[in-house]
Amino acid sequence: MDLESLHCDVLVIGGGAAASRAAVEAAGLGAKVLVCDRGRVGRGGSSFTCGGGTAAAFGHSQADGPERHAAETLERGGGINSPELVEVLAKEAPGEVAFLESIGLVYAKTPEGLYRQNRGLGQLIPRNCTPKGNGAALVKALVKEAAWRGARFLDRVRAVKLLSLDGRAVGAACLDLSGQRSLAIEAKAVVLAAGSATGLYPGSSAAYPGFGDAFRMGSDLGLKLANMEFLEFTFVPVVGGRLTSVGGSTQLTDRGAGFVNALGQDLRTLHDIGPTGLTRAAVTKAIWLEEKAGRGPVSLDLTPITEAAWREWESAGHPFLAFLKAANGSDRRRAKIPLAVALHCHLGGLPIDPWGQTAAPGLLAAGETATGLHGALRLGGNAIAECLVFGRRAGLAAARLAGSAKDPKARVWESLARDGIGQAIHGLAGPKQTSPEKIEKLIAQTRDLAGETLGPVREAGGLTKAVREFERLLDLANSLSTGRIGPLGRLLDLRGLALTGLLSAQAALARKESLGVHFRSDSPHLAPGEAG
Repeated sequence: MDLESLHCDVLVIGGGAAASRAAVEAAGLGAKVLVCDRGRVGRGGSSFTCGGGTAAAFGHSQADGPERHAAETLERGGGINSPELVEVLAKEAPGEVAFLESIGLVYAKTPEGLYRQNRGLGQLIPRNCTPKGNGAALVKALVKEAAWRGARFLDRVRAVKLLSLDGRAVGAACLDLSGQRSLAIEAKAVVLAAGSATGLYPGSSAAYPGFGDAFRMGSDLGLKLANMEFLEFTFVPVVGGRLTSVGGSTQLTDRGAGFVNALGQDLRTLHDIGPTGLTRAAVTKAIWLEEKAGRGPVSLDLTPITEAAWREWESAGHPFLAFLKAANGSDRRRAKIPLAVALHCHLGGLPIDPWGQTAAPGLLAAGETATGLHGALRLGGNAIAECLVFGRRAGLAAARLAGSAKDPKARVWESLARDGIGQAIHGLAGPKQTSPEKIEKLIAQTRDLAGETLGPVREAGGLTKAVREFERLLDLANSLSTGRIGPLGRLLDLRGLALTGLLSAQAALARKESLGVHFRSDSPHLAPGEAG
């Protein structure tokens, strides 16, 4: 394979809400934008299959507003969030919902013409605006707008390594999975919005899980990742004994759905989860403990939902309705849906400033790749709001950087030769040739280790084992090589997962107290009742 080159002002790596929002903004400012994704732009990652609920304090209720939204976000986050990032999110989220509506997204409205808002998990005041068609419709609208503004999309082009000159990000070395070729994409600014590593755990809520590409590339560039102990779990349906990656079940809790164990006992009563403590972390921890105690499966009890609430939800055309119909037929409204714990997202990642700037000049990050906003626990609805607000800001900042940056073309090839990226992209980085079967076996071992040691409840012995074993797996992954693109992609998956597992285990072992989504069974809560 020959190494070919492409040129742009702004390279956006990723294909979800944050990446497409960045592309919209950068292209709208006149920048030449390329968007590359390992799958199909707008179809992969978590955004496409999520509920799409966006926390935005429009102030429809006198009790709500950006100040209240910010205060709840900081409280739920255990006080370790960045107040500056939180303030930006709370102030700008309503404008993002209005922008999406202006480009064709449809939101449910009240008879008075106000946005119909539901209460996301952890929210004290309902402020989630959910578009008709949910996450899929949201991302499709952004991709369409980005294309209209001139952005170009490269599907099945996987970024392998960030290129840098004098410490500044100037593009990425990539694999074109369709054309079986290597690419060097040269750029004046790079937006890294490639999600996290939801594929680390045996079960994921994302139909298209991530494998830590962004974490691995940032780490390879010498950047430090933060808050990696905070892995957010959620609950997903189980059909025919198999976990189903489908979003939307959390939206039913605000409409009256409850949680019961195999004995019919209410989990909120058993685990003392009051109305203000109904967070995703509290529920998943309770499900985990019930399973370990032999009182599983835990089910989502839909029977308390009123006919009026069903009609209101069905009007939105949520994809979870199709799942209910397929699983339970005409009795879907009276169903009890078995649940399983699955990895939902990472709250850790690359630290950013309010414009998405990382510690590396020329490299911006947004969405699940970045960290600092959520702290120890994410308030419901803040994930998509984060993608929109900071995706826009990263795209704007990238376009501005591109306008003032020197053209890197003349020296990118020097960087390629110096860093040996040409060899790395062909899978020759490690001395030991391996087989696809060996790689798949190691990926399974990595995920099983995460399932055993990095779940909703952790303890020192398991975390110590996790650090030791993830180190071994990462060292082994870095020593292996393969000469073909298909197996090379899976080898990169292994490296990303092993690195993410190691960083998460090290951080979880170091944080001895429980906080937010990080629960240590061998240590007391730091702030009981506040962040978890």
